[in-house]
Amino acid sequence: QRSPQIPAPAVVLLDERDKFRAAAEDALLVRANITPLEKAAPGARDLAGWTMVELARHSLKVAGLPITGSRMEMVGRAMVSGDFPLLLANVAHKALFSGWEEADETWNTWCGTDSVSDFKTHYMPRASETDDLLEVPEHGQYKHGERSEAQESYAIATFGRLFAITRQTIINDDLRALSDIPARHGEAARRKIGDIAYAVLIANAAMGDGVALFHAGHGNLLTGADVGVAGIGAAILAMGTQKDILGKRRLNIRPVFLIAPKALEGAAEVFFRSEKFADQAVAATPDMATATTRVNPYAGSYFTRVYEPRLDDADANAWYLAARKGRTVVLFFLDGVQTPYLETQRGWSVDGVEYKVRIDCGAKAVDWRGLAKNPGPS
Repeated sequence: QRSPQIPAPAVVLLDERDKFRAAAEDALLVRANITPLEKAAPGARDLAGWTMVELARHSLKVAGLPITGSRMEMVGRAMVSGDFPLLLANVAHKALFSGWEEADETWNTWCGTDSVSDFKTHYMPRASETDDLLEVPEHGQYKHGERSEAQESYAIATFGRLFAITRQTIINDDLRALSDIPARHGEAARRKIGDIAYAVLIANAAMGDGVALFHAGHGNLLTGADVGVAGIGAAILAMGTQKDILGKRRLNIRPVFLIAPKALEGAAEVFFRSEKFADQAVAATPDMATATTRVNPYAGSYFTRVYEPRLDDADANAWYLAARKGRTVVLFFLDGVQTPYLETQRGWSVDGVEYKVRIDCGAKAVDWRGLAKNPGPS
């Protein structure tokens, strides 16, 4: 017996309002050079020549709302009803992320990231290494090893700004305001993350043991030297010979990143790109000196180099070595969301629509042993 035919699932097609909104949104994004025309929604090419006033009027029309009154009245009505507010919000949102993605930042090269679920103070334990395994003779007993732990505390905060798209912006067909203002806020959000990350190095705040991040007591504050064989070698030695919490075991931590201000980039890159260098060796007689050519052990890609202008503002001579991601400075984001959030509402203090950009983030050095600082030559 033949089974009954199962009807095909219903397909909900876009109605005219949806099609118009998608085309109008992409038309504005094409005009703002955010979306290429070949990737725009169908109909965007036809609307590319429309002003924002014309788009506002048509948004009211397709929604079945009145389009009467003066331009200011009509635009004001469109900004609080129909599809026009959603159209503006979508354009602002894409412009925001365009600015976010285009902002040049260096923190994500070397910083780790993690997630928190609230704004409370959180605690990260740092467990010590376990004792070495002992030989167990025949019929012998296993013994417990000694362990200890310390902890670091951290919390996140909210950072944000307001901006508005006014009726005057629409009347003046000021597309730059509609696209550039959100884009600049996207850049500002990304900059804020960088500010938070590098503030950890610059502030040199106390760790969980009450001692500053970079301190002689932590074995990670070196004597002043240029970025060169001697200075780098001393920092590598200091990091590699760090001990665990109980002081029983050398951890052999290897630095992966060199982090320095832009002022040191030129000289540092000459050093890193030189396979050999001249080492001045003083002979037995004080007035005699010979130049000995030595191989540069740190040439090429030994380190991932990061040059950051925020460090110039704090100290243009100091430079740092850092271990692998996640072992040094960690950025914490609410629910793991590492991008800005955009909210919108009808403007009360302005004639238009207000937008709120926010991001929730914090940063903490989770272990001083994976970091070393050289203050540079005095």
